[in-house]
Amino acid sequence: MDSGWIKALELPAKVTGGVFVACIVIWTCDRVEVLNLDGIGTWLRTTVVLLGILSGCLFVFSVFTDFWNAARGWQKQRVENTTQNNAIIAAQKKSLIHLDQLSEQENSLVAAALKEDSPSFTYWANASGAGQLIAKGLLYSPAGSYHMDHFPFTFHDFAWEEIKVRRDAVLARETECEERRKRRR
Repeated sequence: MDSGWIKALELPAKVTGGVFVACIVIWTCDRVEVLNLDGIGTWLRTTVVLLGILSGCLFVFSVFTDFWNAARGWQKQRVENTTQNNAIIAAQKKSLIHLDQLSEQENSLVAAALKEDSPSFTYWANASGAGQLIAKGLLYSPAGSYHMDHFPFTFHDFAWEEIKVRRDAVLARETECEERRKRRR
C-alpha cells in the first residue's frame, strides 16, 4: 500500500487553521439558527463537524510540528555554539601555556608592552620575536597597509589579561635578561 496519500494531509498551519475557523463559524451560525444547514442538505452538518475535527487536528499537529522543529533547531544551534566555545577556550589555554616558555626576545616584547601599559605596539615587520608570538597565538597584526619597516601588533584580549596577571614575573625575567646581556658585552 502506498503511503504517499499522507503527504496530502501535510497542509500549512495557515490553511488548516483557516478551514478549522471556517468550520467553527459555520457550525456556530447553524447552532444560533442564523444558517440552517439541514435546509441545504442533511449531510452538510455532519460534513462540517467532521471537516472541523479533521482540520483542527491537522492544525494542532502542524503547530506542534513547527514548535518542535524550532526547538530542535535552537537546541542544535546551542550545541554547536557550546562546541565552538569549548574549542576556542581550549585553543586559548594552549596559547597561554606558551607564556611559560618565552624566549628572551619574546619576553622583551611582552615586557615593553607592559611598561607602556598597552597591548598594542609597533615593531619591525620582519622581527622574529613578534612572529614567534603570533605563531604561539598570543599576538596578531591587524590587517592593513603600513610603513615598510614597522607594523602594528596587538596582544589578543585573553593573552593580555593573563600577561597583566603575570606582570611581576615578566618584568623580573626582563631585568635578568638585561643583566645577562650587559655581562656578555
